[in-house]
This record gives sequence, structure tokens and C-alpha cells, in this order.
Amino acid sequence: MKKIYEQFFTIVGNFTGDCCKPIGDFSCSDWQTLFEISSQQKLECAVYESVYNTPSFEAAEKQLREEWKTLVKRRYLFEVGKVERFWDIYETLTGAGVQPLVLKGVVCRFLYSKPYARPSGDEDLLVRKEDLKKCHLVLKEMGLKRASDSDGNVLKYMDVSTGLQIEVHKSLFEETDSVGSYFNTWFENAFKMSEMVETDGHSIITMEPTYHLLYLFAHWIKHFVGPGIGIRQICDISKFINKWGESIDWEVIAEKMCGQKYGLLCANVIEIG
Repeated sequence: MKKIYEQFFTIVGNFTGDCCKPIGDFSCSDWQTLFEISSQQKLECAVYESVYNTPSFEAAEKQLREEWKTLVKRRYLFEVGKVERFWDIYETLTGAGVQPLVLKGVVCRFLYSKPYARPSGDEDLLVRKEDLKKCHLVLKEMGLKRASDSDGNVLKYMDVSTGLQIEVHKSLFEETDSVGSYFNTWFENAFKMSEMVETDGHSIITMEPTYHLLYLFAHWIKHFVGPGIGIRQICDISKFINKWGESIDWEVIAEKMCGQKYGLLCANVIEIG
């Protein structure tokens, strides 16, 4: 299994563009195991993009190759539909005077050369308290359904027609969460630390690079000490740093992370990336 996991990381690195290494030979059972690992990490499309035209892939059973190819085509259509719907919703919100901050999601997706191979479970919007009611009305008028009646920091919405999920954040982390509640203090002025960026031909408002990366780290840590994390989050952090590294104030990142004893953990994330 160690060999297969090492090959898996090589393949993912080839997809992200962080390395370019040949992959070794696989047996039929190895390819089945690799597919299962890819599915666990929700990277079936990314791995397929890196291996489908390699001689080694011919060792996989024809049925697996065909099923994998069919799955990738279906996933691409699904992801494209969700993204197109998101742009429609986002532009309707901004047109109605709601100016949410777009975080993670599409910002990270379009850092990749094949963006639709990077799946997105949901799209995160941070909305000012005074805009929450208007935001809810716009989403309701556009046919989205409340997926959760929680009174916590996140309001979840689902677009049934496309499968798009939108999380409307009152704050970036749950106040009752022992880890996340402290992180919220870092982002109290999130809207003052915002900037306009071009993504997929659309202008969006997001946090400037230093605090957006800080949020990616904090979100990763929340999952690390909670339900667990996946390699995709590390890929996103790596791609984000490669894109905006020169614009990031690393002293701020080090001060915040080391101050909470997370400095070594973040260094390890960067090393893995």
C-alpha cells in the first residue's frame, strides 16, 4: 500500500503542476486500489487526467478504464453546471446590493489548469449582518432551498436543479467551536481586507491574499483537529501560494500561526504541498 500511496501523491503532484514525474507500473489490482483512494479523496477526475494517456494505464482492466472515463465526463458536466449557476446567483446578489466575500471554492478551483477536475462541495460566502435578510430573499427568489434551519454561523442553501450548495456565513467559524471561535478574531475586519479579483472571466470580491491564505490554513486546522482532512485542501493551499506568494505578508502568517502553536503544523502543510 505504501507504494500505491506514494504513486498517488506523485500523480496528484503531476496534476497540480507541482511536479512532473513518471509513474511506475501498476497491476490490475493496483489500479483498482488507486481508483478507490482517488474516490475517497474526491480526486477521481484529477487522477484520471494525469494517467489516462500513460502506457501504464493500459494495465488497468478495460471495464475500470471505461467506468472511470464515464464518471469523469459526468462529473465535469456536474461541476460546470454548478459553477455556471453560482455565477448567475453571485451576480444577482451583487446586483441587488449584497456584496459578499467569496472564499475558497471558485477562487481555488480556477488556480488549476483543469479547474473542473477540482470538485467543490459548496461555495462559501461571507455576508455582512445587515445584508443577511436581503441575501436570503434573493436566494429564495432564485429557487434555492434552505438546507439547514440552524441558527449557527452558517446558513446552508441548495439549488436542487444543479446540486449547487451555498453556505452563507455570518462569521467564518462557529463561535461555540473551541478552535474556530478564536480564529474569528483574525477576521473581524474581513470586509476591510477585501479586494476585487478576476476569476473565470468574472469580477469577484474576496479577501486579500495574506488573510485569505490565513483563512485556508485556519480552515484546514479546524478540519485537522475535527473530522479530518483530505489532500485536496493541501493542493489548494499549495496552488494559492504559488499564485499569490509574492503578495503574501509572511510575517503576519507566522505571527498568527506561531502565536497559537500551529507554526510547525503549517510548515508541514507547505512542505507536503
